[in-house]
Amino acid sequence: MRCKLKKIKLGLGAIIMAAAMLVSDRVDVIILYTLSATLHECGHIIAARVLDIKIKEIRFEFSGVRINIEEGITSYKNEFLLAAAGPLVNLSIITITIAVFSFFKITPSNAEMLCARFLIDGEYSHFGALGFVALSSLLQGGINLLPVRSFDGGRMTFCLAATLFGERRAENILDIFSAISAFVLWTVALYLMLKISSGLGIYTFSLCLFLSTFEKGSESKN
Repeated sequence: MRCKLKKIKLGLGAIIMAAAMLVSDRVDVIILYTLSATLHECGHIIAARVLDIKIKEIRFEFSGVRINIEEGITSYKNEFLLAAAGPLVNLSIITITIAVFSFFKITPSNAEMLCARFLIDGEYSHFGALGFVALSSLLQGGINLLPVRSFDGGRMTFCLAATLFGERRAENILDIFSAISAFVLWTVALYLMLKISSGLGIYTFSLCLFLSTFEKGSESKN
């Protein structure tokens, strides 16, 4: 089994997104968040290797990291498993964190306090950093499971819908789910930015995602 990677591309949108995050958040927080995101993508790469799927490129975009395959996936089952691998890694990180906290007898309230001190007050601790990675994994896994076209949840939704209703109807279902999910995410980000002066990065991300759903939806119909 081989998993060839030909190139890694960094789009302008990813640079703008990173700049927005740097303006609103601390560098250590961004590093840990990037670590969580990298582990998520490693899940997809490992799944591609196991399923013998060749990866053409890894592209960093507004909506996150997109893994493009070299050839079409032979079955909806393999595509579903490939998409589910990333969120599964996020779930594993959360499970390991809970196990570590339980081993060291750290209660949920203490874990929440340590994570809050690290995130808000900048008070570093190993358990606080680990808690933040777990929180990042929870957010990344949860957001990626949204039925949005460019997310893992979108691919999983498409595979299930295509199996039940066919590809054409599955595309229409995914377009509707993508627009609704992106709009909800954008609304929440706007609320956070206005109420607590935070969330500039996620606001930029969700706004571009919301706009891109219409472009990608029109492309799929042409």
